[in-house]
Amino acid sequence: MAADHHRVTLVVGNSRLGRQQLNALPKRTGDSSLSDDELLLFDMLFDSNASVAQLSSSVYPIHMNCKHNHSLDDGELSNTIDSLLSRQLIRSVGNSAKSQCTIYSLTESGGLLWERERQPNWSQYVNTSIRHDVTKGTGDFLIGFNRSIVR
Repeated sequence: MAADHHRVTLVVGNSRLGRQQLNALPKRTGDSSLSDDELLLFDMLFDSNASVAQLSSSVYPIHMNCKHNHSLDDGELSNTIDSLLSRQLIRSVGNSAKSQCTIYSLTESGGLLWERERQPNWSQYVNTSIRHDVTKGTGDFLIGFNRSIVR
């Protein structure tokens, strides 16, 4: 059986960032009604799935490899997940019974909102994946739109 593990990096260039810049929230356009907290959740979900436990403020910076965090406690996170589900901006993947283990992903409309707010430079996008397969061994994958970055 194969298991995929993903690490995503959106490359922002070679500049050295000061401590204040590392703690700053990512820039947004303000072109949607999403709250800053909702948009930070979308940052984790834009190209992967996550559970409520992974979206929790207690581990968000670890999973996102950043210093900023959303401000939602566990109750507020649950209410926000319910709101995003009812607005059809996220969906549950697989088992529809809501629990800490339920996995969520962005819907197409949620992804379009995220993209409108963050305006990613897709030519700088890199996705790495390690696939473990007991019959075929381990494989590393690097996916990107810019050949010079992927090399």
